[in-house]
Amino acid sequence: MDALTYAGLEDSLDYLYAFLDSDLLARIKDELRYIPAGMEEFLLDDSLEDFVWLWFKDSGANGFRQYLADGGFDTAEVEQAYVFCRAEWGMNTPPQVEWLREDGFNLSPIRREIDKLTGRAS
Repeated sequence: MDALTYAGLEDSLDYLYAFLDSDLLARIKDELRYIPAGMEEFLLDDSLEDFVWLWFKDSGANGFRQYLADGGFDTAEVEQAYVFCRAEWGMNTPPQVEWLREDGFNLSPIRREIDKLTGRAS
């Protein structure tokens, strides 16, 4: 199997779920540093699609590139698959979004935590 085929497997959900559980809020906190106060509602990543893209771009242990690297592919293959997927999924929704929806993934707990971070929580 080549890296591009591997990139499109549902196995990537293990990494995505780990990112959502362990890394997402830290990414959101970091992002908040660059958003002017009062603009969070308009500029902050807070949709399922946004979260999947944050995972895709993440360079940590649970990110998409790490998923590819852990598949046993060399650096060139990982980069080639990453660039292709970025272009393809930039025009079409990443398959992980649909898979999360099919799994019944619940955004409410994450949104509550984001609301606490932004002061929107009541």
